[in-house]
Amino acid sequence: MPQPFSIDRSESRVFKSTILDRDFNLFIHLPDDYGEKDSYPILYALDGHVTFQVLTTICGCLAADGFIPKIIIVGISSFDYARMRMKDFTPTPVTNRPESGGAADFLSSLKQELIPFVESNYKADIQNRVLLGHSLSGLFCLYSLFQDVTLFNRYIS
Repeated sequence: MPQPFSIDRSESRVFKSTILDRDFNLFIHLPDDYGEKDSYPILYALDGHVTFQVLTTICGCLAADGFIPKIIIVGISSFDYARMRMKDFTPTPVTNRPESGGAADFLSSLKQELIPFVESNYKADIQNRVLLGHSLSGLFCLYSLFQDVTLFNRYIS
């Protein structure tokens, strides 16, 4: 049987969205020098249950080699991600997918609840935010860019 493991300087937190009326799992990774600076760039990674582990490794290596600054990584994952990602990441309803088309509400939750929660609890540089998504969450990443170009400074889709 596989043994559980942890990622150094990382934690998991439950975040309650009142806008969406449901919980999310946040995976948060802090850089090795966390606390030595006033603030750190922050990467918000959608589909956190898939992306978080690989991002902590890749970003750690890139930062160690001086290619990127040391950053805070926040993986965002719905507890019912198989069903909810279709709802959260699609801007318009999809034929034969009645749960789709909720991107506007998800973006409101990010903007009004999740980002303020994270940035009030961690030393985040609020002028240096990145949003990352792939597949459906990549679609949402582009949607958020066109809805509010000021919310994030960089997008990886």
